[in-house]
Amino acid sequence: MEEVDAFYDFWFDFKSWRIIQGEDEHILEDAEDAYEKRWMHVENERERKRLKKEHMKNISMLRDLAFKRDPWVLAN
Repeated sequence: MEEVDAFYDFWFDFKSWRIIQGEDEHILEDAEDAYEKRWMHVENERERKRLKKEHMKNISMLRDLAFKRDPWVLAN
């Protein structure tokens, strides 16, 4: 049971190291001035944070589902 506890301890404290990258909505080179460029950068970062949060939510759902159905956990 110690191994099971260690396994779930890892997943309950898990912090993803995945870097969310993809197609940015705003292309910084298209900015007309520094203010617009900064705004575009902030908006792109906001979207990355939203995607990261969604990614962590999916991991949490999988972890919770595995925990609820794990025969070792159910037996104890």
